[in-house]
Amino acid sequence: MRLFIAAMVVCLAINPTIKPDQHAKENKAATDKERESSVVIFNNEKTGANTQGESQERPKWYGTVNWSNWALVLVALFTGFAIWKQATDTAKAAQASKEAAEAARLNAQALINAERARVTIELGPTCFRENKQWHREDGSVFTPGEILAGKHLVHRLRIMNLGKTPAHIFNYKVNFGPLVQGTKFSAEKLESERLVKVNAFLAAGESRNLEDVSVQDAFSHDTKTGAYCVTVRYGDVLTGKDEHETFVHYSYRGSDYSLDRITTEDRYT
Repeated sequence: MRLFIAAMVVCLAINPTIKPDQHAKENKAATDKERESSVVIFNNEKTGANTQGESQERPKWYGTVNWSNWALVLVALFTGFAIWKQATDTAKAAQASKEAAEAARLNAQALINAERARVTIELGPTCFRENKQWHREDGSVFTPGEILAGKHLVHRLRIMNLGKTPAHIFNYKVNFGPLVQGTKFSAEKLESERLVKVNAFLAAGESRNLEDVSVQDAFSHDTKTGAYCVTVRYGDVLTGKDEHETFVHYSYRGSDYSLDRITTEDRYT
């Protein structure tokens, strides 16, 4: 019996069927293999598994960009710039056309102003005094009776066309009378007014006598200061306009029955 047991012990020692620590070693090897199977590259060190091999590379940054959207953005930018440029060029062209039209208008107006009719007014004496005697324009002397009647105080109202084209004279208006102290001057406020129709053409450089004005008839003997104003309305044959006016203002002095023109009051349209 002892021999049988000893034989059994020797057989187990030489070729054991199951070793006690073999399972632990196999489990440890499997665990290590699983750890090695999960390789991750971090700072060029293996910390996990690379199931597809270390030769596979990560995609570049531009491989993740949606280039079709960026292309649409660039097209929109270029289109907006082209529209803005075209609008700017159109505005500049419109401004240039406007300035050219204005320059052409001014040139045409300057030409018209140079060629149009321009009517001036004169109110001058018809006699002169020499050697204490009054003489007419032809040199003849006034008689004492004519002087008492005020014939030597007559002035002649005349118009002249200083332009280069004919003028159509429509009418002229005369405002005259004494000046009132303390009131602002206005030709319309003078006590007397006359409107005379003419309806005549006045050629370039031509003059025309409208009437003779007696100072004694226009102003009374006790008038110290007064005003005599004349307005002529005429049309311009060159432009067809009938809105032109010429206005003159003469100051009357009763001490010597004189009429002096106040040139600062002249008005031309």
